[in-house]
Amino acid sequence: MVTLSEIAEIRAGHAFRGAITPDFEAHSRVIQIRDVDQQSGVDWAGLERCTITARKEPDWLQAGDILFQARGRKNFAVCVAEVPYGKVVCTQHFFVIRVYDQRFNPTFIEWQLNQSAAQRHFELNTPDVNTRHITLATLCATPVVFADQATQQKLHQLATLARKERLLFDAMMRTRQQQISAVASQILGEGTV
Repeated sequence: MVTLSEIAEIRAGHAFRGAITPDFEAHSRVIQIRDVDQQSGVDWAGLERCTITARKEPDWLQAGDILFQARGRKNFAVCVAEVPYGKVVCTQHFFVIRVYDQRFNPTFIEWQLNQSAAQRHFELNTPDVNTRHITLATLCATPVVFADQATQQKLHQLATLARKERLLFDAMMRTRQQQISAVASQILGEGTV
């Protein structure tokens, strides 16, 4: 067993000074908390275009990076399989994890960070406050287990299937609720004067 910082570079997202101002002419985009969901990943189409000012060139997101939502009651990881735009950063509400140890697949690390063992580690090492904030030190010290490449690949496939099933189930539930609402308004609408 190793710690996350022994196999990956971990850094905070881009620090914006003040509010993010939309700029429809800008070529860069920013990922905010509202743009990421543990089940569906990053909503690339919904990203805000903005001009990013910094003293040095921002560290743009790359395929294989893991976004870890560090603030709020839900702390989870999402692996970015691809980055459809050339210049994308995330806000400082995330940590960006870039796995450099070739023995570990980023999707395997994403999976581990979302499991109960890592979540327990975050709970035990974070003060109990209304708005939880996982610190860089806590994330760096997260224990990571090694598994052979075949096992990592199987876990990735299982996690992908489970995610697709969840999204399908959620869509079916929304459709069923819409059907019930349509029938209810038809029945209840006919009964009114």
